[in-house]
Amino acid sequence: MTREYQIRRILRKISKQRVALILKPGDVWVIEKALKTDEKVEAYVATCLMRGWIEILENSVPSRDLTKDGQLLNIPLKQVI
Repeated sequence: MTREYQIRRILRKISKQRVALILKPGDVWVIEKALKTDEKVEAYVATCLMRGWIEILENSVPSRDLTKDGQLLNIPLKQVI
């Protein structure tokens, strides 16, 4: 697949994300259909940002993966777009 195809595929995945609920305290967003990120995905997202196709709503929104039973994994927070 070409890079442009991959970028548009990531853009479609981003467009399907939504905030399922907001946990209190701290206003933590629980995102449905969140994007799994790696170095390639981060580069594609940066390309979308550069082209003005997406914009950052919150600066440095922390994220963590959940286990199958809905518990937070005990790993450091990562920053997502």
